[in-house]
Amino acid sequence: MESPFDNIVNCCGCGACASACTHKAISLIANAQGFVYPVIDKDKCIDCGLCRKVCGYGKTELLHREKQTCYGGIDCSIEKSQSSSGGIANVISQWIIKNGGVVYGCALENSEELLVPRHIRVQEEKDLRKLQGSKYVQSDIGETYIQAKKDLKNGLLVLFTGTPCQIAGLYSYLRHSYDNLFTIDVICHGVPSKQLFQDSVKKFEKENRGKVKSLLFRDKSNFPALNQKIIYNQKINVRYYTDSTYYTCFLRGDIYRDCCYSCPYAKQQRVGDISLGDFWGIEKTNPEEIRQNGGPIDPKQGVSCVLVNSDQGELLLEKVNNNLYLFNSDIESISLNNHQLNHPSNEPSCRGHILQQYEKHGYDGFLYAVHNAYKWPDRIAKTKRFIKRLLCIK
Repeated sequence: MESPFDNIVNCCGCGACASACTHKAISLIANAQGFVYPVIDKDKCIDCGLCRKVCGYGKTELLHREKQTCYGGIDCSIEKSQSSSGGIANVISQWIIKNGGVVYGCALENSEELLVPRHIRVQEEKDLRKLQGSKYVQSDIGETYIQAKKDLKNGLLVLFTGTPCQIAGLYSYLRHSYDNLFTIDVICHGVPSKQLFQDSVKKFEKENRGKVKSLLFRDKSNFPALNQKIIYNQKINVRYYTDSTYYTCFLRGDIYRDCCYSCPYAKQQRVGDISLGDFWGIEKTNPEEIRQNGGPIDPKQGVSCVLVNSDQGELLLEKVNNNLYLFNSDIESISLNNHQLNHPSNEPSCRGHILQQYEKHGYDGFLYAVHNAYKWPDRIAKTKRFIKRLLCIK
């Protein structure tokens, strides 16, 4: 077997093929831009074709066809939550663990003096904090598909959270339905590479002469929660996203994986039992729910949109309903400010050049290419922000 895929745009890097290969013939190797792809060791490969069979990318049969119900909502203790949005996933995760189950999700862990985004298995409630908060970088699945399958066969409740393509990869890898499996997919823009993310952290460490211990992409201390909070050398650095080139490029869509710009899961039909994201625009769609209008929700603390896509999802939400505040919504209101429910992210014309410069000249080349691509738009935006601050206009 030459490759599990025909074209790099048909590979999301989930690793289902590597997990399924019983001969350990497949490794996920990063290319020069940091994106991982499966590479086959021809000496170990027996040409069984299993890697192609378990590739779930783009399989439309994995999308749920049941009637979809939509809500907005928050964890009733949201003001204490470390979650980026409404804290719904954390409440569900707590229920799973309290009932003897396990939760899989993305954590940013320190390993060999690097922040590593990877999926982990959580069995104790105190460790759920590792899974809270947005991680704007591709997570390494590692052996969590394999571990989840063992847990399912052992009869444990399993909650697996991730991007839609990671959930599709899990389903395709399992090749069997389990009544004790629940999945949550996040409404995803796209994923930058782990390598580029780590290079951005190294740049911060060099400029600030310290080792980064933790990083939070969405710090809630200032609305609209687009502040990055970095803890290093017992110091705390909180900066707006425009002060981080990596973060800015993520929000602009400059640095995603190739397949993200043609993502087959960026639609209203979803692959997870439940889909979660930010409920942007609640002030216009549901003003009666806001605290200043007599409702229970403070948008500054985050609000989640909740799409229930299957009978499993409906069952799961019923179990935690008493710990949530939910209000009825519809897919039109939610998708209005979540374009990923309508179409994939658009690929900026400068993306190719930016990543080519990163490939050739490292992170400094990346910074230089971004500066040249956005020099004038950034200057205009910064001038506008300066004038607003000067005039005390909020």
